[in-house]
Amino acid sequence: MKSKFSFRDIPKELRPDLVTGSTGKHHLAALADKTLSLAAQPDCKNAALLVDLGVDLILAAWESDPLDMELAGHVLTCHKARPLEDKSMLPALNTLAQRQTLPKGHTYFQRLVSKGNLEKVLSFTEAEYAKDRESLFWRWKLTSVLMHTGDFEGAGEIFQDPWPKELAPVRAKLLGDVYFCEGKYDLAAESYLADGPATISMRIRGAEALHRLGETKKALALWTQVLAERPWDTSLILRRYDRVTGRDKEETPLPGRAAILLYTFNKADEIDATLKSLGESEIGDARIWVLNNGSSDHTAGVLSSRQERFGKDSLNLMEHPINI
Repeated sequence: MKSKFSFRDIPKELRPDLVTGSTGKHHLAALADKTLSLAAQPDCKNAALLVDLGVDLILAAWESDPLDMELAGHVLTCHKARPLEDKSMLPALNTLAQRQTLPKGHTYFQRLVSKGNLEKVLSFTEAEYAKDRESLFWRWKLTSVLMHTGDFEGAGEIFQDPWPKELAPVRAKLLGDVYFCEGKYDLAAESYLADGPATISMRIRGAEALHRLGETKKALALWTQVLAERPWDTSLILRRYDRVTGRDKEETPLPGRAAILLYTFNKADEIDATLKSLGESEIGDARIWVLNNGSSDHTAGVLSSRQERFGKDSLNLMEHPINI
């Protein structure tokens, strides 16, 4: 950041959102909008600080999902108002922003997503990407769906296709994510921390990969460097604190009895698989609560059967007459 940062200088209405955490694209983007709106008010104190913070937040939001072309456009708009300190991502941002046009099938894709049918979403996205393997939109969506479903091998295959040279850091970040989720931390660190342009988020993830490889000193050094650039990153502040103090190694369970809360609507097979998995897991004396939200399929029968196996003290059922 260009401005000297202190949490004391942040308006009270921003502090709870900032302290809540510094991860998640939607959280960061919403916080950026709120911050920049406050900075634009005539009576705003520390407007320069808030502009710096807002731009950093929208950049961090894009870094978390770097094929989001709309967010790339937002970052460039902010860049015009307050130039980015690190210009190395501008080629990638410009390439993405220039390719924001949505393909014809995007409306149907969104409709499938809203219905929650992952099988149909995946099938449709694979078909669309096969038709146009240069489409950044379908490359983005297919990668996201495969990662969401845990098909890391399938996601990795996408990186075998040619990528625009300007998007080399985007490819490196996403490939690093695939390796990280597969537990291949050596390859993840190599991808995140390779020579060439790298986002701050890549350095954070690269440090996490190094830590999991046992190279904690290197990880801490990287996190310290990043915090000098992003002192507002509360998630990283806490992560670094846990590593330094050894809190991340503590395994003392929280006091009290845990509750597992589940909600379902016409997903009988899914809730059955979930409860089966819980029954095979070590959940101690945790109680399970399931809300059947007006299901019209065979969910009620599944839940009744599972309750007989768990016992009413361990599995509590709640019924709602309609889906709300």
